[in-house]
Amino acid sequence: MTEDFLEIKIIGDSGPFSQLGESIGYLVTAGETDFLVDCGGPIFSLLNEDDLNKIDGVVATHAHEDHKRWFTDLALYKKFLSPRDNLLHLLAAEEVMEDYRLASTPALGLTLSNNCQRIINYDFKDYTTFKPIAPRPKYRCIQSSSSDRPGHWIVVTENGEELGADRAKLFFHTKDSIRPRLLFKDPELNCWIEPQTFYGLNDSRFYQTDSFQPYKAASGLKISAFKAPAWHGPFTTSLLFEYNGLSVFFSSDTKYDPILWEKLTRPLRPSPTVEEDFPEEQQVIYGEDINNYIEFIWSHERYERAVEFYDRTALNLMIHDVAKNGSVVHTNQRLLAEFSSDVLLTHSPEVFTSLHPLVHSQKTFLVKKSGICEQTKQNNCYPMNALCYHKNRSEYFVGYPDNNGEHYLIRQPDGSVRLAAKSGSEAKVIEKIRLYQDIGGEYFPRLNSPDEEYYLRADNQIVKLKHQPQTTSGELQTSLRKELSTRPITLPECPSVSCKNPANQETISDSD
Repeated sequence: MTEDFLEIKIIGDSGPFSQLGESIGYLVTAGETDFLVDCGGPIFSLLNEDDLNKIDGVVATHAHEDHKRWFTDLALYKKFLSPRDNLLHLLAAEEVMEDYRLASTPALGLTLSNNCQRIINYDFKDYTTFKPIAPRPKYRCIQSSSSDRPGHWIVVTENGEELGADRAKLFFHTKDSIRPRLLFKDPELNCWIEPQTFYGLNDSRFYQTDSFQPYKAASGLKISAFKAPAWHGPFTTSLLFEYNGLSVFFSSDTKYDPILWEKLTRPLRPSPTVEEDFPEEQQVIYGEDINNYIEFIWSHERYERAVEFYDRTALNLMIHDVAKNGSVVHTNQRLLAEFSSDVLLTHSPEVFTSLHPLVHSQKTFLVKKSGICEQTKQNNCYPMNALCYHKNRSEYFVGYPDNNGEHYLIRQPDGSVRLAAKSGSEAKVIEKIRLYQDIGGEYFPRLNSPDEEYYLRADNQIVKLKHQPQTTSGELQTSLRKELSTRPITLPECPSVSCKNPANQETISDSD
């Protein structure tokens, strides 16, 4: 009997300023179901026509360009070139879908007629179908269609009833802002909050939780969105994929920091309703900062939900973004030290060393009940058991303990790790290691000569090329991955940040 598995192919793993230009994207396959998680990666150069035609849809976390760069191209391809379907299915929270709709209007709004004699209008729904993977908000900002106030911004309930200024206010940063931010008065706490930040998706005070059913594909793949553990800036959701007892979590861009999260639940200031400058009667407000009026950023329910999610043990795999310590909008490396080895790190800087495996473009991982393995270019499957993983722009390396190795794995004062040719008098040495180059998931000795390089052939065999003044010669190489995969490796102890006792921990500031 064949073991069920989820397949994850890495389409892109870098941020928006990467010199490689890969951005973010993953292809998740469960049985006969194929979904892109975000589509910032170069899908048209890495996926063939059959792969593109098989895609069942795009699951979107948020609308930053490095996560959606190829969305409009894929929508155009589906409508005009793909033989399977003429619409691209978008799975997202409604707020993310609206961000996609607005961002896609210039690319999808106008085109030529079939006879090329007219310019015709298209709507977002002419290219896409929207499938919600999160409850819809009970309240929303819309532009009025009434004859007496056409285009006037108002806040309405799910039944179309308008909320007054005592319940909701709309803030425009400037008069040129495309959309307002909503300030909402929580009926239970009697305080002003920004609901898209304050509430988790499971909070019935703002979301239609009673009528919501998670998305489930015909193959049995279930896809759910979570706002509580995602903290980034724009409206962002994390994603959970579940399939035949397997589960994979995508953190998306997030600021994982339980100590910071707990601080977000504390009151910011006394109630502004007693302040003289609070605009009590005014509903639409221009040129003021909404943060001057927010009393709480996170609800206690959202915080508890976020912590609970990271404490859960049922996850088979977590794919989490990471950044160097000091990042404002992504997860600092030190705060991932507590995570176990069933974590793959993505969105990493151009030069980076980690104790956890680093994903990179064109890698493929299989998630099984028996464990996580990498499927190499030569169709071998191996566990991720190296002591450390190193990225140097487009080159990737793994490190294994070796007393005769040429590098030291060093623990830095901020909790991160780095590689060094010398141990140094003040450095905390974790282990002496030997580096191997990762090519298509197979491992080969690190080359020290500038006249030598590895080359991946079309048949996925690896050749070591040696360049001489007049000629270049090559020799087939044998991968060391099988031998190295049997070595028992124990991760070194790491300084840990506990989710469960945030009050007893210290927060690293962005300047540390």
